[in-house]
Amino acid sequence: LSKSSVGSIVLAMSNAVSEKPDGFTFHRSNIHERRRLATFARLFPLFCFLGVVACAAVSFALSERMLLTFCAILNVSLCLGMSYSGVLCLLGIRKVAQELRSEAVEVVQEEGIQHVIVIANYKEDIEILSQTLTSLAQAAGSHAFHVVLAMEAREGDPAVEKANMLSQNFGKHFASLTSTWHPANLRQVHMDGSWDPEIPGKASNLKQAVNDVYRDLMKDGKDASSLLLTVADADVLFHPRYFSYVANDYVQLRAQGGDRHEWTLWQAPQLPFRNYFASPACSRVWAYVASLYEFGGVAGLSLGSDHFVFSTYSLPLRLAVEAEAHEGDVIAEDHHCYIRCFFYSVMKEAMRRSGQTSDLSAGFGAKTQLRPVFLPVKATSVVSETALQTWKDRWLQAKRHAQGVAEVSCIVLSAADALRQLPFHLWTWQFTTSVAKMAGRLMYIHMLPSCQFIATIFLALNWVCNGFQIQMCGSDTRSPLLCGAAGAWNPAWPAIPITVFIVACSISMVFVVYLQPLERGHFRSSIWTSEAGGLPLTCGSSFWTLSGLVLWDCLLFAGILVLPYGIMVEILAFWNVAFRGNRFEYVTATKALATEMQNRPLLTT
Repeated sequence: LSKSSVGSIVLAMSNAVSEKPDGFTFHRSNIHERRRLATFARLFPLFCFLGVVACAAVSFALSERMLLTFCAILNVSLCLGMSYSGVLCLLGIRKVAQELRSEAVEVVQEEGIQHVIVIANYKEDIEILSQTLTSLAQAAGSHAFHVVLAMEAREGDPAVEKANMLSQNFGKHFASLTSTWHPANLRQVHMDGSWDPEIPGKASNLKQAVNDVYRDLMKDGKDASSLLLTVADADVLFHPRYFSYVANDYVQLRAQGGDRHEWTLWQAPQLPFRNYFASPACSRVWAYVASLYEFGGVAGLSLGSDHFVFSTYSLPLRLAVEAEAHEGDVIAEDHHCYIRCFFYSVMKEAMRRSGQTSDLSAGFGAKTQLRPVFLPVKATSVVSETALQTWKDRWLQAKRHAQGVAEVSCIVLSAADALRQLPFHLWTWQFTTSVAKMAGRLMYIHMLPSCQFIATIFLALNWVCNGFQIQMCGSDTRSPLLCGAAGAWNPAWPAIPITVFIVACSISMVFVVYLQPLERGHFRSSIWTSEAGGLPLTCGSSFWTLSGLVLWDCLLFAGILVLPYGIMVEILAFWNVAFRGNRFEYVTATKALATEMQNRPLLTT
């Protein structure tokens, strides 16, 4: 195409998008649009953070009681939230232990369900990808899998050679093993006619791959209602029963009647301990905290709590395509996928009810549901060639994870647009609280720790300015509960119960998911079972090595690492999202395998 032709096409697309659309469009809102509401949404996390700073500063200047109350609220909120996640995590570990006692594969009552597994990767080691494909080949029903290697064209000839070799070695185990190629310099066009360059990374790669495979499968005459998409990281190992479990659950939901199966997503706990013993402290500590929160979130789903999909997840392929769940200018594609599906389901329900004349608001809300799969996915942590490089790469990964706060802005913008477009009577209590809980969960994990840290800093300043004492909290204080909760006597008290839960959950997770299956011979021949974190024996048992390492990390390193890898990266993310949105250099984390994992036998014949 000539430059003039390309320009005409882009102009036509812009004009089409900028026209007033029919129906509702809030599910397609993008924080990079060139409108004031999108700018406000990007600024929202920074405004909230600066609001907390301002409240702490005003309390510091005006009233010691006010400052103590402010600190107490943040301390208790952080402590209760993480402790609640810890309790849920322990309950989830118990469910996983029960699930792993069985080797019986779920029997899908209705044939025709096919899995589409998309593995987004860039400069990944062929050994890592081979092990991922081996775990897929060993899964029940793998002969019906359509596996897609979502490659980046910018990787060049090495990627072509790698894809061809993998296809040759593993293609015979699946219904199909194909590759898609995500070209560089594509654009993400927004509703207001503006556009931004796609951000090289997992989201833009998935956008291309998912749409390509859907188009190809439809050409082949596949039934869209029987295709389930699983988005997988390049370094994951699936339990042999994962896909049969998801398919069976989907079929059961469909048999109940209605359309629940069309709006369901599935999430298993993803535990990054495959190279546990080879990982440095910065990677291990992150694995403890992230796994506790995510495992707890998955466990909470069975008790009616809410959560987001993360990293590796499943959903109907048609839902992912129709909801445009993956956009090209996004960093946290997993959370964004869930938010897109959430608001898309709201839009479809609003469109359906627009033609009705009675009881329009009864039960109105999002139809999406996230269901737990208590068959954990095993993954790796960041490990580079040198210890120093690993600490640097972990910093880059932490910065990328912190960009997930941009999804708070996405929720704010989509909700604001929904408020403008939906009739007022559709803003039911159910719908309003579901939006608030979704935003609150993200704000809790991305914003509360930083806000609590700032409040503690102002309390420390008050202590210094008053001659190294808190005047209200002397030996004769009348407010001992307030002083204790605020941290006047021990600013680190919230970390004590949190650390206890991190230690208990981490030891339990690794033992139940990594060590115990290998000891019992659970699915003895599967690569999933053979991965035990590379832990050596201490006093004849890997359990003591595990326990000692977790205690060492949590007591010595956790408190030190939380500032650079937790607080600082989040504050930087507030600023970046406010003024640059998701415009961020996506650096893929290095995840080298330990020696014993590199020598693992692969299923290639």
